[in-house]
Amino acid sequence: MAITENSIETLKSTVKSHGGFSKSNLFKVNIFGKHILGGNDPRDFSALAQSVNIPGKQLQSFAYSPYRNPVEVPTGYINDELNMSFILTNDYFVKKFFDKWTQLIVDPTSYLISYPEDYRADINIQQLGPEGEVIYEVTATEAFPKSVKGVDFTSEQTQINTIDVTFAFTDIIDKNQETLAQQQAYRDQAGIASDQLKKAAQAGGQFFKRGLNFLTGGN
Repeated sequence: MAITENSIETLKSTVKSHGGFSKSNLFKVNIFGKHILGGNDPRDFSALAQSVNIPGKQLQSFAYSPYRNPVEVPTGYINDELNMSFILTNDYFVKKFFDKWTQLIVDPTSYLISYPEDYRADINIQQLGPEGEVIYEVTATEAFPKSVKGVDFTSEQTQINTIDVTFAFTDIIDKNQETLAQQQAYRDQAGIASDQLKKAAQAGGQFFKRGLNFLTGGN
């Protein structure tokens, strides 16, 4: 679209009506679970978090061809990875914390694996507004660090050390979902559409069978 004075004013009006632009530096991270945190203050992790992502979601599907052109049919979904980067302090607080967490999962001496309830924790991610209010929120359930990157050194004097952590988790709980009544309305609509699709498929199958019988001389 060509940029005109009118389109700029429309953009300004649209952004203003939706509360302004979302800022990538306004976020908060919460790690839940006393069995994981120990005596650590959960607010320290949010303060030292340099970056975090809200994992995306990809639908899995297969191509189904009842007539001519294939139709994609969903079969499930997979979540993207949860990645965080933390600033390191001189006491290596964050590095030691995640080292201890990974050792809790797999004992480095016995190589035994702990029970899931002993090493999994929920991680909450919040997008904040200009006044610190929560405007979007998700929770990665039963998460644990599956990759803790090493620490790189450089001769640059102003460089601050960071550490990158990738988490595995069971699922993403969206705190911004519609009410149960709205979700049920969507399910009802989907059920009607599904019934219509089934009827169409049955009619198409009967038509194909009659055509095949005609060509082969069958009954």
